[in-house]
Amino acid sequence: MSERPLSLRILKEDSCGQAKGRFLGQMSWPASDQASEAPRALRGLARIIEGGLCHRCGSCIGICPTNVLGTDHEDYPRVDNLSACTDCDLCVKVCPGDEFNFSSHHLSTLGAAGNLSSTHGKFDKAVLAYSSDENLRQASTSGGLVTQILLHLLDSGDIDGALLVTSDQERLWKGRPILARSRDEIIAAAKSKYAITPTNVSFAQIRNEPGRYALVGLPCQIHGYLKAAALDEKIRDR
Repeated sequence: MSERPLSLRILKEDSCGQAKGRFLGQMSWPASDQASEAPRALRGLARIIEGGLCHRCGSCIGICPTNVLGTDHEDYPRVDNLSACTDCDLCVKVCPGDEFNFSSHHLSTLGAAGNLSSTHGKFDKAVLAYSSDENLRQASTSGGLVTQILLHLLDSGDIDGALLVTSDQERLWKGRPILARSRDEIIAAAKSKYAITPTNVSFAQIRNEPGRYALVGLPCQIHGYLKAAALDEKIRDR
């Protein structure tokens, strides 16, 4: 019999709050009906992660109202403060890996039933574009279009900042999510990043900082945002 997969990366803390091991322990997968040391929501999140469905988008971390979750060295969710979990289940409900109904999503966003044999979406037309700022264009990966749009929105007052990915200063290959509020911060985050980055952890920050923000993300991160916006009014309003 093959071994059951390990649970969600839950740190075990000693009486001084110091981490003693990587895991709280092994939990049955799927979760059994028996009482468990971990809350039901975290057991559900563990099933998603150990089932290979976690996108590492950061949505579960960003929406947690009590700061239970953090990230491990591979940017998977990790439980840093188990005692603070209220078992609200938001971490599971916001997860883009938990469930996805293509047909209903397509219908609600585009007003037409989707075609499972052609899942690239609906297009009215396709265009090629790039920034008219030559310096920005040269410093970008694909013409600086996204950076230029964000700068325009910031200058026009349509946004107060943007959730972006910049390069980690110590490991330049690794992305780091930031809430950019200035032109310099937006420009510094130019160029595509190809390492997994939990962009949506920034939901926790924007929930506490009034304003309007743009989000630049991958499909899984945008899906996580849409689910978060349906669950949290502050995230939706921001």
